[in-house]
Amino acid sequence: MPSAFKILVPSEQLEWRDEHGAYVWGPVWTEVGGFAFPAKGWADFVALVLSGWSEALTEGSRVRSVCLSFIDGPYHIDVNANAGQAELTFCKRTPNQVLRMGSASVAVFDLLCQVLEAGRTVLYTASDSGAVIDEISSLARETKRLEKLVEAFES
Repeated sequence: MPSAFKILVPSEQLEWRDEHGAYVWGPVWTEVGGFAFPAKGWADFVALVLSGWSEALTEGSRVRSVCLSFIDGPYHIDVNANAGQAELTFCKRTPNQVLRMGSASVAVFDLLCQVLEAGRTVLYTASDSGAVIDEISSLARETKRLEKLVEAFES
């Protein structure tokens, strides 16, 4: 039975930084079955992470085998989807190998909806703050593509 999968992005903790180029920094992590990955409260380049995940999931309009990477660290999630289910493998890269930190099975639709919801959270927060950052434009574009894929799953 699939476990409940969540992507957490506490919007009140997002920061709009302008060091060596403007970007969004803040917490973004996943939780499934009590397992937090990479860690509870993990901070990263939130808009870039979610934009990359949205892009990976919408390439070719079908979810299949993709890698969802975090930017600030050696962490990624391998996704292998088949028949509406996604097998997630939570990984940490080291110089010599890729360590498997955990795994879970989730519905592809739930995975897509969680990425979409997290992206929307960042976009709404950016809109409320008045932030003008290039990576927000990229996230908005990829979120629209993901919305279309979610709509296709619903019909």
